[in-house]
Amino acid sequence: MKNKAMTLLEILIAVLIIAITVGGLVAVFVSSRGFIEHSRSRLQAAQLSKYYIDQLHGFVRQDSWNTASNQLYDGAAPSYSTTFSGVTYNVTSVVDAVDPVNPGGLRRVVTKIKWTEPK
Repeated sequence: MKNKAMTLLEILIAVLIIAITVGGLVAVFVSSRGFIEHSRSRLQAAQLSKYYIDQLHGFVRQDSWNTASNQLYDGAAPSYSTTFSGVTYNVTSVVDAVDPVNPGGLRRVVTKIKWTEPK
């Protein structure tokens, strides 16, 4: 007569295979959470940059282009910090003339946003 019952060794091997599979899936889900948080921070920084640059569009005016009250005047762009979802974003900008010979001409705005992601 054939023995159809599972031995203890077979059960232990099956449990081990299932545990390794589940452990691998848990590791994938945990690491994907980190990637999602990183992507969320980058998206927030991009939206913050767009918001900041949209505000600067209002300063592109003929009547105040060469005055120090214009935020697009050389070196006059403000820097600030803001916090979203527990992450602090530091925004710094530098405005400089594209053509040093003609300081009243085109200007370049370089905006940098730095943040520290939570662990």
